[in-house]
Amino acid sequence: MAVRLKRGDFVNKVDGYQFPGRVVSVYTTLASRQKRVVVEATEPPYVGFQHIFRPDQLFKIDVDRK
Repeated sequence: MAVRLKRGDFVNKVDGYQFPGRVVSVYTTLASRQKRVVVEATEPPYVGFQHIFRPDQLFKIDVDRK
């Protein structure tokens, strides 16, 4: 079962290049009705850079909030 991502979740990319970041938005495309996730990078040198992914390209990172 896939993890449901929501705004504010910390994530990283499953395969290939790393893209540690935080979910900015989750939406459904108009034409194909597919889910997309906008992620904003949280690590240098790409802090603030945003990228759009399919949900299956990402995994959720549990961040300990103290």
